[in-house]
Amino acid sequence: MDLKKRALSLIPLDRILRWYLRHKDKEYLLRFIDGMAHIGQPSQVFFPPELFEQGASLLLSGLNNTLAIQSNPNWVWPYWVERQQDPEGDDFVPTGVNLVLGNLTHRNWTSIGIKGSRLEAMVDPVGMTTIEPFGWSVMPFVRYQDQLALPPRLAEQSQQKLGPDQIPVVVTSYNCFKDLEWSFEAQALLTQGEELVCFAQRFTNRSKQTLRFTAGFALRPYNALTIGHINKIKYKNQLWRINRRPALWLPRPPDRSFAAGGTEPDPLLGQTQVPQVSKLRSLSGLLAGQSEYDLTLKPGETLVLRAAAPMARHGALEKRFEHLSEAALAQAVDRSVDFWQLSQRRGMNLTVPRHDLQEAFGAVKNHLHVFDDGDRFTAGTYFYHFEWLRDSAFLALAFENLGFSKEVAQKVPGFLKFQDKEGCFKSQDGEWDGPGQAMVTLIRHFTRAGDDESLKRYFSKLYKSAQWIEKTRQLSANGPAPHGGLLPAGLSAEHFGPNDHYFWDNFWGLAGMMALLDVARRLNLRTETAWLEDASGRYRERIFQVAAQASSKAPEGGLPCSIYRHLDTAAIGNLVALWPLDLISPFESWVGPTVEFLYRNNLKQGLFYQQIIHTGLNAYLSVQFAQVLLARGDERVWEVIEALLKMGGPTYVWPEAIHPKSHGGCMGDGDHGWAAAEFANLMRCLLVKEQQGELLFGLGLQADWLSEGAKISIHEAPTDFGLVHWDLTCKQELMTLTWSIQRGPLQTRASAYLMLPRGLVKGPHWGQNKTRIALEGEQGQLTLLRADGLAAPLQSKTA
Repeated sequence: MDLKKRALSLIPLDRILRWYLRHKDKEYLLRFIDGMAHIGQPSQVFFPPELFEQGASLLLSGLNNTLAIQSNPNWVWPYWVERQQDPEGDDFVPTGVNLVLGNLTHRNWTSIGIKGSRLEAMVDPVGMTTIEPFGWSVMPFVRYQDQLALPPRLAEQSQQKLGPDQIPVVVTSYNCFKDLEWSFEAQALLTQGEELVCFAQRFTNRSKQTLRFTAGFALRPYNALTIGHINKIKYKNQLWRINRRPALWLPRPPDRSFAAGGTEPDPLLGQTQVPQVSKLRSLSGLLAGQSEYDLTLKPGETLVLRAAAPMARHGALEKRFEHLSEAALAQAVDRSVDFWQLSQRRGMNLTVPRHDLQEAFGAVKNHLHVFDDGDRFTAGTYFYHFEWLRDSAFLALAFENLGFSKEVAQKVPGFLKFQDKEGCFKSQDGEWDGPGQAMVTLIRHFTRAGDDESLKRYFSKLYKSAQWIEKTRQLSANGPAPHGGLLPAGLSAEHFGPNDHYFWDNFWGLAGMMALLDVARRLNLRTETAWLEDASGRYRERIFQVAAQASSKAPEGGLPCSIYRHLDTAAIGNLVALWPLDLISPFESWVGPTVEFLYRNNLKQGLFYQQIIHTGLNAYLSVQFAQVLLARGDERVWEVIEALLKMGGPTYVWPEAIHPKSHGGCMGDGDHGWAAAEFANLMRCLLVKEQQGELLFGLGLQADWLSEGAKISIHEAPTDFGLVHWDLTCKQELMTLTWSIQRGPLQTRASAYLMLPRGLVKGPHWGQNKTRIALEGEQGQLTLLRADGLAAPLQSKTA
């Protein structure tokens, strides 16, 4: 980089923008910049520059969408466009003065990929599959009895599900023909060392007559969010190439293959005869291709059409494709089924007497791997295919809780690379929750794994982070400002609003320092222990002082997100103090009023409606709210769980935000990693949960689960206090619990309790609706008598 370019790179972006507007005599726009910079509290960073790339992609792709889609109304467009551009439909969104056309109503997909790979494909709600972010897509089509069946126009006739045992195969069925059964499967496979997406169209003749029809695979220049430019397309020898790279291989030679441009009639519609052109170029990127088969099916016969698309981003795949065969693909499918069934049995497993909950847990457990890129976690597979500390902390916790500690270990170097020379962990400038998130995540991982050596090796780095927190908050400690002694103003998690001194950041920072204090004591580091005891003690005292002042000003007695804000939707961030940080009791004075305020004002259709930035129903914030209800023994937690099951759809994936009317995604990634991770964490916490130094078994048990013959269990469940196993069986009037807790070398002993629905057995009341039964020892058996609400231990065996 030359000196001029280097000098420009060091100039803050807002200064460059200000200079440009003055130079163009557009100074009236400067007031908008000043307004944005001063809404909220003064901050050293106006806006995280790392997020400008996302903003640019939104703007450029949205403008491309508008120009391409509106100028080619004669084409078949993806499902979301067909729904959103229909003026007669409920999902219609006018463009108007908003010239950036984006998917605001059905931003949904199910991601598929090889475990531990950075490559993922996305399957939309009607089966259209996109091989890579911002890329082109593959979809099936059928012509039968003068009827043309195209997935984007089959929204009401499509059904989607996962493969048997919730293995990650997305199966879309199209119920559009009376006699012809038709489905489309997409799954990621590893074949001869190559990562592929394998497609299978499956047809069955349900009639008593021979059926004749045409089916095929279409290559389309769009995806679930944007135009997916096809600038060059070529077909030769059963292989489609797009933009000079292998794109789709057809084991069975098609009867016809042709390409067309966006200025021509859409070949999918079949309204005019399209010449069989096998090679085209276009700078607009609006090219398409398709291959067709004329098929015949006898009564009761089933036929499968397969195709494969490479996921790797290099051009040396043709030679490997030459050695592929349809039989090889079928064998790879069988191997994949075996792999995922074994994977499902690995780590934590649970059994509950509700099929939908059991199914959802299995689906999410096998799905979380798409957010694991080997050396890093990513928040999403498309728009959010980046590594961020905040999302990674929740993903790492889910992997730890599922027993996938080895996967977390691979991410340790990635977490450490976020630490700057001052000691701060940050993935974006101006966001101050990173130090606490990195410290809590790394210390939990090393402690649960019994990795004393890593705690010693990395202690100095973590200690430097704690020193950064203390030094940074001390900059304001002695001033007259209400936020004195807290971390600087920042954007933090963007769903809180403008820059402010958020309790969220400080709760994370305090949790990190307290976790490191436990490590210093364990390692017998006297000087560091004394410093951490003093620093974390003063920090905790100051946070609670400011929190008390803030909650005293709120009429409801709840806790606003900052001392400078009224009680509003951003108060959801304060609940991090309970989950996952467990810094305070769930019955702390401000918790109840905050929960009730958010329940009255923000719970919509069973989910948390985030009014800031997201303006949609948010799955992972809903789980955060549900975790606090669970921690308080509040049965309203089931309102949230039922809504999550409904909104997760048949493949149990959640977008970052859900449109309250269309119930489709309206922001971010349509398959969000943080949401999936938090659902897995919630399922685990229903059966075993660490809380205020104790282990609570069965906090989420329902009375109707405990009927005659019921069996509930959780096995191989890692916790901060050891590996937990328990089984609860119900036989006539008896309930028998068998449990064990296997502590690791760095884990402390904790008291354990069985939590049952209130009134089911005799015992001390706890929370709002629970009975608490003490369990003696780290393994044992307890039998309880259930009869007319009166019960007592009949026999207790402990060891």
